[in-house]
Amino acid sequence: MWKNHIETSFLGNMKICDTVKSDVFKFYNELTRKGLRNGTIQLFQNIIFPCLQLAVDDNIIRTNPAKDCMKEFSGNDAKKKEALTVQEQTRLLNFITITKHKNLSSKGHIYAVNGLQMR
Repeated sequence: MWKNHIETSFLGNMKICDTVKSDVFKFYNELTRKGLRNGTIQLFQNIIFPCLQLAVDDNIIRTNPAKDCMKEFSGNDAKKKEALTVQEQTRLLNFITITKHKNLSSKGHIYAVNGLQMR
């Protein structure tokens, strides 16, 4: 994430002391234009915020420009997820049961699928 998105961006090339909140928003909007969703952008926040907080703690900057950015940012919302229907669950379990592949046919995996998908 750092190498592919942050390091090569305008934000990654700025001096920390010159970074302001609008720069962080601009970076997040850039990620949104690239097609990333809010959940992924939150991962960037999880990287950027501690870096800038360390600069605050070291008295390099007065406030953290990434503070509350995700609360105020409105980018792409996550896609709505739909649970499997009973028929789809049955087909999945039948497939797993008859599959000869050792990773799919073990009972541990069937129970895991059963516990996660059939709630």
